[in-house]
Amino acid sequence: LPRGGGALVELTDMRDAAQALVLADQRRAAVGGRAFNVSGGTAVSVRDFALDLAAATGRSLKLMSAPWPLLYAGAALAEGVAALLPGRPEPPITRYGAATLAFSQTFDLTAARRDLGWTPRHDAIAAALELARRWAEGSRA
Repeated sequence: LPRGGGALVELTDMRDAAQALVLADQRRAAVGGRAFNVSGGTAVSVRDFALDLAAATGRSLKLMSAPWPLLYAGAALAEGVAALLPGRPEPPITRYGAATLAFSQTFDLTAARRDLGWTPRHDAIAAALELARRWAEGSRA
């Protein structure tokens, strides 16, 4: 993981995202055209989330730190090679994808709370871990 996996991310439960869309539509006249941040409101490090996912699926995971400049250069190379291949397949990693693992992505939900009357109701991290557990149970059956 780049930068030791310390970047913070906020997951979003799709039920919360859907509710925010409904509220924005209901308030279209007042907020039309504005963008709102929507997330679960709880940050977790990429490292901790990866380890929690591994534990939820009963798998071991060994994380390695990758120097950010090297990872970024590798992603740029992967993009360049993919662009030259027939059919232009999706590269295994992109510069954007690498950046989402390297830099924190947390959001201010104040405007959504104030202008939409929206607040996250579902724990997106817990939901993701529960889905991972169910997937693991199904794949062992």
